[in-house]
Amino acid sequence: MATKSTAAERPRAAAEPGRLALVCGLAWLIPGAGHLVVGRRQKGLIFFIALPLMFLTGLWLEGRLFPLELSDPLVFLGAIANRGIGAPFFLAKMFDAVMVLFACFVSLMFAVLLRDDPREQLKTGAMMLGGFVAAAYILGWLMYPLPL
Repeated sequence: MATKSTAAERPRAAAEPGRLALVCGLAWLIPGAGHLVVGRRQKGLIFFIALPLMFLTGLWLEGRLFPLELSDPLVFLGAIANRGIGAPFFLAKMFDAVMVLFACFVSLMFAVLLRDDPREQLKTGAMMLGGFVAAAYILGWLMYPLPL
């Protein structure tokens, strides 16, 4: 029976500065992407699903996105924590957070259900998410002059 190796037993690969910067940037921008790039699939997928889901749950529970205000240290720390999630924060800031995160979740589910090949799943999910965001943007723009 094969035993799992610990981190101390694994040989360390020589880290190239460019690759290291890429992994760090991806890890911040897309939760779990850094783990996926270095070959830790299971952890990467868990982070990719769990962190945006927790972010979405916080917004759904009427959480707020904090502004960068140095005058109040707790608000400033909250703002830093908000930006630590990466792309989901910037999507939430650009658009209505719940709509974009829901569209992302629905796109992911449809892509997984409709396609078998991972590349096709990614392509389908990205196209569906782009369609959702574009439709919401256009509808919001058209409805702006209407009194509600």
